[in-house]
This record gives sequence, C-alpha cells and structure tokens, in this order.
Amino acid sequence: MLYEHMTWAKLWPTHTTLTFLNSGNIPYTYEHLKARIKLILKANPFLTGRLINEQGKTKLIYNENVDIDEVIDQYFFMGETSRTLRASPNSEEYLEAVKTAKPYALPKAPGQINNPDGQLLRFVLVPMENCHEANCALVMSMSHHLGDGYTKFAIYGMINPNVDIVALDPTRITDMEFFGMQKMLMGGRAIINFWPENPLSFIGPMINRFIRGQTFVKCFNVDTTTDGPVSVVKAKYANTNGVEYVSTGDIISSAFLKATKCAYGGTTVNTRFYAGERAKEAMVKAGNYSLPLVYRPADYDNPALMRKSLKNDKDSNRPIICRASNPKTRPPKILDFMQGNCSFFTNISNPDPDLKIPNCNYVRSKTSLKQFF
Repeated sequence: MLYEHMTWAKLWPTHTTLTFLNSGNIPYTYEHLKARIKLILKANPFLTGRLINEQGKTKLIYNENVDIDEVIDQYFFMGETSRTLRASPNSEEYLEAVKTAKPYALPKAPGQINNPDGQLLRFVLVPMENCHEANCALVMSMSHHLGDGYTKFAIYGMINPNVDIVALDPTRITDMEFFGMQKMLMGGRAIINFWPENPLSFIGPMINRFIRGQTFVKCFNVDTTTDGPVSVVKAKYANTNGVEYVSTGDIISSAFLKATKCAYGGTTVNTRFYAGERAKEAMVKAGNYSLPLVYRPADYDNPALMRKSLKNDKDSNRPIICRASNPKTRPPKILDFMQGNCSFFTNISNPDPDLKIPNCNYVRSKTSLKQFF
C-alpha cells in the first residue's frame, strides 16, 4: 500500500496526451503497442493499482503478481474511428481533438477513489479518416496519483522498442512527495522560493478564473535546426546574466510568457534533477516530485533569467530554485492575481520525444514559432 495525503488526493487531476501517427498497417501498430504496454505493466504492476480511502488517507493498492495478460484490455484497446480529428490542428481543430480524446480520458481523483473500476492508466489507439497526414492517434491518460509529467513520459518513452523498459519505484519518500523530496534529498536546504507573501493571495486567481477566465489555444512546432530562430537566441544569450548557456525550454517559456503579457506566470520544475548525490535514485522515482515556480514580468524578460532561476548554485545561500531578476521581484499579491492574466508553462523533460514504432511515423504540427522571436 502506498499512502497519499487525502487533501491532495481529491485535488489531483489526470493528464492526457494525444500522439498523431501515420501507420503503414494499423492492426500491426496496434499489436506492437499492445505487446510493449504489456511489458511495461509487467515491469511496473503498480500502474494497475486502485485508490481506496481508509482512515482519512487515500491509499494506492495493487497486486504485484497481477496477470497482465488477463487485464491488458482494461489498459489498452482500439477506439472508435474519428472522421474529424486533424494531425496539425488550429485552435478550433485542437478543441475537436480534445473532444475526441475526452471519452478515453480518465476521471479526476474523486471518481477514482473506492471505485473497483477506477483504473489510473489507459492507452487507446484511435483510427482516423479524412486526414492525409495521419491515420491514427494514440491517447494516453494517467492519474496524477501515479506520478507527474516526468513519470508519465518515462512510461510513454518505453513504448519505443529501442528504449529499455525500466521498473520505476512507486514508493513515496513521504506522504507529501513535494516537500519530502526537499527534506530527504536536499538535506533540508530550501529548494524553491515562490510562495506569495500572504496565503490569502490565492483567493485572487480563483476570483479571476470565475469572473475573467478564458483559455486560448494555439499549437506550434519548434524549429531547433542550426539556422533556426531557437539557435540564434541561444547564441545571443550564452554567457550572459551569469549563465553559460540557455536551453530550448528557457527560450520557449520566456517567449510564451512575454507573448501573453501576463502579470505573473509559472513553469513546472522537476526536482529530481536537483537531488545531488541521490539523483540516480530520484530519477527512477514514480510520484509527484515537480514544483511550480512563479515569475513576474521582470523574471521572464529573457531566457538567461529563466536559466539562472533554475541554476543550482551549491556555494551560495540562495534557494536552489528561485526567481532571478535583479532587483528581486516580490511574489504576487491578491490584487496582482485578480487584475492580471496568468500563464502557466509546463516543461517536463520527455526521455523519448519521438515515439518510434516500426512501420509507423510520428506526425508533428507544422505551425512555426517564429512569430514569438
């Protein structure tokens, strides 16, 4: 039994991804995926677990000797053919993609607790018609109880036959993984500095969401070629603001936050990369070991500041992760949350960004990000 804190259990959502594929033989692709997913589940039986509520705690329970051959159809199956799904969606077509994937997405935590049928992981292969770029899409939906984005993409990457199937460790370091990672791996040193000065400030974004909240959707492809815009920006900001380099993630997150002109914006930080001598142990931990870092406009003004905010200065007294502008910005207050737009950029590393399946091509969006640079 793996314990979770009840409050977080009720709040945790599921995360679902849609991968477009052009298969030379859909039945063959289906059988290949089924074989790989069976191997993944056999190596990681906790993925077949269920949630129960017992004495005020939510527990993840599973059978280490589960017969995967008998239950595989619960975790992977063929969906209904879609005639409206597009592989390179614009804003409207993206919403259609969400609509297509929704029936296969897992419910939020309250619908999974004490539910014998409340599985926490699901793969679905959806055949597509009327799309010349792709003829099927892979839906992967996973409960946050099993782990964060890093955990999800570690599992996702194992579908690639060239990637080793790894047995992830589902044992939580503490009931509250977020701060357990800080305490156990960082020796008590502060890992992050982002909380508002007053906890009541969080009332602001809730009011903003219900009164003014709107979601705008656009899909883009990132050109990382030698002469592309990302490479030009990397050269511009190398060896500036106390950092030797900037990453593609730094550039994109800074560009997006600036483009939205938000009063405050956030990104997700994978704390496994800051585990020091215990990093190897941390990298195979399944769980929620990511934390949000909130930026003000001066903090995301350029990618070098984004990189500096994530820099692990072992010999300094600054938190391992913190906002890096100079002078230092203050955390958002309740009026900042209520009056300004909020943008959130998720940047969890994917161990295998291209899903490689025999006789099958991975399809990307063709919309360029050049307008942001």
